[in-house]
Amino acid sequence: AGVLFLIGVTSGALLAPVARSAEGGRRHPAARAVLRVASSLPAAEWAAEYAPEAAAAALVVQRAIRLCEALACDMQMVTADPTGGKTMDACDVTAGIALIKAGDSTPVTAADFAIQALVASALRSSFPADRFMGEEDAHDLRTDKDLRSLTLSLSRRFGGPSDEAGLLAAVDAGLEPPRGKGERVWVLDPIDGTKGFMTGQGYVIGLALLIDGRPVVGVMGSPNEKHAPPIMVAAKGRGLRFYNATATAPVHFSPSRPAWAQHAEPPAAPTAAS
Repeated sequence: AGVLFLIGVTSGALLAPVARSAEGGRRHPAARAVLRVASSLPAAEWAAEYAPEAAAAALVVQRAIRLCEALACDMQMVTADPTGGKTMDACDVTAGIALIKAGDSTPVTAADFAIQALVASALRSSFPADRFMGEEDAHDLRTDKDLRSLTLSLSRRFGGPSDEAGLLAAVDAGLEPPRGKGERVWVLDPIDGTKGFMTGQGYVIGLALLIDGRPVVGVMGSPNEKHAPPIMVAAKGRGLRFYNATATAPVHFSPSRPAWAQHAEPPAAPTAAS
C-alpha cells in the first residue's frame, strides 16, 4: 500500500501549525510561524506548495524510526520462518511489548500504538483542520496494563502524548469517519509488516496525505534498510527525495534499476515508407 501511495504522489507539540484552510487551499494564518522554525524541520522546498506537509511528514517518520529502533533493542526477537508464511501466535510475543489481535492472528506491538499516537498528535498540532486515519485503536491498550505502560513510555520519550488520556485519545483519533468531498486526510500504517519488525527483518512506516481521495504527499520509512537512505518522501508533481534517519535535508542517492527494468528500448514504430 505504501508503494502505491508513492507512485500516486510522484505521478500526479514539536511542529508549528502550518495547516491550510479548506477554502481555496490558503495557508492557515499561523503558517507564518513555520518560517521562523524552518531550520528544525527537514528541508523540503523541492515539494513546492506541499513543502510544509512534506517536511512535517518526514520529521515525524524520522521520530517513528528512532522509536522502533529503541523498542527493538528490548524485544525478544522471534526466529523468522524462511518462507515468510508463519502465522504468529501467543508463543511468539513478549509480554507487555506485543500481543496477537483477536480474530486475525496478526501481531501488534507497543511501537504500533506509540507511533500512531505520536504521528496523530504531531499532525493534529500542525494541521488541526485535517482528519487522521490510522490502522490501530486503543481497545487493547485499555485492557493490557503492561502494554499501555510501555506504549506511554515510548510516546513520552519520542515526543508523543505524555499522559494516558492523551495517549488513548491520540490512538483513537484514527477512528474518525470520513468527512466527505474535499477533505484532507492523513493515512498511517504505523508498522507495515509487524511480523518483520518482530523478527528483525524488513518493515515499513507508511504515511500519506490525501486530498479529496488523491495522494499528494507520501512518506515511507524503512528502518532496517542497509543499502539506501531509509526514508523516501514524495510530493505530487515534484518527484521523490531520499532522507537519512536524522538528516535535515535530502541526500543524493541514485538507486540501481532492478533486472526487470533493464530491458532494451522498444523498437521504433514503422513508417509509411517501410
